[in-house]
Amino acid sequence: MSKRAANRLFIAFLIGYTLSTTYPGALIGNRIDPLVLGLPFSMVWVVLWVVIGLIVLLALGRAYTDDDADDRIDAHDRIAERSDGGMAKHPGGPFDRSHARIDPERRA
Repeated sequence: MSKRAANRLFIAFLIGYTLSTTYPGALIGNRIDPLVLGLPFSMVWVVLWVVIGLIVLLALGRAYTDDDADDRIDAHDRIAERSDGGMAKHPGGPFDRSHARIDPERRA
């Protein structure tokens, strides 16, 4: 699934979730009579939408993870093509001590 399709699915889910838990949809789930696993239907209605939300978010995350994995593979190939294997020294990095002054008189 592409990122665009995943975004559309997520937007459709948000609209459906909002409508199902507010005025129009709350009328469907606003009853106690059919007990489902000992729970009133209104609670089952909310739990159902939470589970649907979990599934939609997992699909959205998978769509983004699959595309990002392709990008990481491409970046890895570009680094491997460099002559230094991607291990270039970056001056001023956290382990660069070229700017440190060593005083021979002072020892720890």
